[in-house]
Amino acid sequence: RVVVAVVILLITFLAITARWIVLWPAYHDTWMLTPISVGLIFIYYNYYLACTTHPGKIPEGWEPPKSLFPDSEEPKPRYCKSCSTYKPPRAHHCRQCNSCVLRMDHHCPWINNCVGHANYGHFIRFVISVDLTCGYAFLLFLQQLHPITAPRRKKSVLRQVMFGIDLLLLIIVLLSVGLLSIFHINSVIKGQTTIESSERSRVKKLVKRRSIEPVEFPYSLGIYSNVSQVLGKNPLLWFWPQSITTDGLSFPV
Repeated sequence: RVVVAVVILLITFLAITARWIVLWPAYHDTWMLTPISVGLIFIYYNYYLACTTHPGKIPEGWEPPKSLFPDSEEPKPRYCKSCSTYKPPRAHHCRQCNSCVLRMDHHCPWINNCVGHANYGHFIRFVISVDLTCGYAFLLFLQQLHPITAPRRKKSVLRQVMFGIDLLLLIIVLLSVGLLSIFHINSVIKGQTTIESSERSRVKKLVKRRSIEPVEFPYSLGIYSNVSQVLGKNPLLWFWPQSITTDGLSFPV
């Protein structure tokens, strides 16, 4: 929870100082700051959803369909001894949360929650909102540096100090969250989780050493299908906050 408070304070600090102290004197009489205001709404709301939405809980008493696991054949259904329950495909036990999570991607300390089947879309929308809003603010900051395009306003000492601090913070956020976004967008496009990405890397090494036969990843069904499983079926609403409609207990292959 302390980390979540730090994230909220950082967002709020940048929102207040960048928008009101640095950019407002230069752009208050134009529409240029409207995208930042809209972006902040999406950042706060998607962050709230990512933090508070349960990533995906296995229903009590759930058992895998017996038709998928004949007694005489492999593989056998996975069972979690810690939770005393069967694990659906792609579910994993999180030690930090002390529970099994449906289609678990990773445990994220920045949201004090696991990222899984039910909140992965919220997480993706949050990091993309951060990228777009901070990227737009960064462009406005760069415009302030240019002697020709920078609006001529009397600059206070406070504004100049905040300009330097905010510019540094924007660069740090864009680099860190930007790289994180690239990784997760690539994972969504490929239809894989962070855990599965790591597992696939190990499998490729074993195949390269000829320790095992090549194994095809079963859950990648094409870009549209892969993305729609996380962000919803309507591409026009992919960036609109919405709950996942599937149960996370089974996946098309």
